[in-house]
Amino acid sequence: VPSVARTCGNWTAVCNNANDCWAYAKPANYESGWLLLHYPAGPSSRVEVKVGDWSDTPGPLTLSIDGQTIPASASLNTEQRDVAMIDRFDDLPGFISHMARGQTLAVQSADPENSPSISLQGAYAAFLWIDEGRGVWAVDGSGQPG
Repeated sequence: VPSVARTCGNWTAVCNNANDCWAYAKPANYESGWLLLHYPAGPSSRVEVKVGDWSDTPGPLTLSIDGQTIPASASLNTEQRDVAMIDRFDDLPGFISHMARGQTLAVQSADPENSPSISLQGAYAAFLWIDEGRGVWAVDGSGQPG
């Protein structure tokens, strides 16, 4: 069975034949940010989320959804690389649920003039499409049964 993909707003969702799934979004105007959710196969798997920025001045990132700050951090010191990334969230299910209901994810980098924003239009549809395909009936798109 080949991989299956679906576009939901500005989001792309893909599931492979092993039932691993990904949801990806990037800024609409070619800014340097990105957002990737990985839903590993298996009923007890946990969603992994990474948010990053490939700006010319990578550094610490902060996130907000519709103006509300999201408590998060990087698990590794990515400031020395070409990309700044966040992959640890104080409340990951809450962050995913907030994305499903939100309008815009702002990725604030060391260069405020070039800090990307990612539209969340289509996020909820992408999350639910993935949950349905995996047979997980979450009420908030978190990948966790609700």
